Amino acid sequence: PPPAERRPEPLPVTARFGRFVEGVGRRGTFEEIATALYVTEGTYADWASRLVAEGRRPDDALYQSWIDIHADPALAELVAHLGMWIDAAPAEREPALSNVFRRALRHEVAFWNAFVPTRTKMREGGHG
Repeated sequence: PPPAERRPEPLPVTARFGRFVEGVGRRGTFEEIATALYVTEGTYADWASRLVAEGRRPDDALYQSWIDIHADPALAELVAHLGMWIDAAPAEREPALSNVFRRALRHEVAFWNAFVPTRTKMREGGHG
């Protein structure tokens, strides 16, 4: 196939993260799915919003587009809504939801450690 249609094999960290998300999506309760999304989307919304607020922009256009997508206020609203659903869950669900939260966070940390460069060039105030 043409290069644009080829898909590389996922790295192990990505494959593990994908299996986790798929498993929660297939077998989890609504609150467990909301918890996994709360962690994953909340992490990105927080990170991107802080970069935008600080006026920091990476030199890499693809990375900047990722920031722009996740700094959208609509994502922050979604995360807040997910948090309300989680907070409204019955108390007996807390151990299961805490387990999903911890596992999702471990996968996020592993993903970030594998893929985000430790020294990404950032421009202050959006200027090159």
